[in-house]
Amino acid sequence: MAQYAAKYGIRSVINLRSKVPERRWYQEEVVACRKLHIEHYNFGLSASKPASPDMLDKLVRFFKKVPKPVLIHCKSGADRAALGAAMWQVAMEGKSSSEAREAFSVRFVIFGSVVPRH
Repeated sequence: MAQYAAKYGIRSVINLRSKVPERRWYQEEVVACRKLHIEHYNFGLSASKPASPDMLDKLVRFFKKVPKPVLIHCKSGADRAALGAAMWQVAMEGKSSSEAREAFSVRFVIFGSVVPRH
């Protein structure tokens, strides 16, 4: 975390998994953010169900509120993190959905059509 914060000036971390304060990884992440003066946020998305349009709208509104630059993560960096990266590119950077699809890797299985076509 310290390396990313230094290299990219990270000001916020968005955890796309659920808030799980009893889990060691979660505790370590929150402590690391606190030590580095990085805001830590939770925005739980399902790893097995597609996000609803309403949830995606909420995610975009959430993106607009957090201090930038932002590090977005999930468990494996596949579905949820790729969705978050793609949504960020469309909503925050004005990229097309075709450009944003590049956030997805063929190395991972992506469930459904998660980036709407324009």
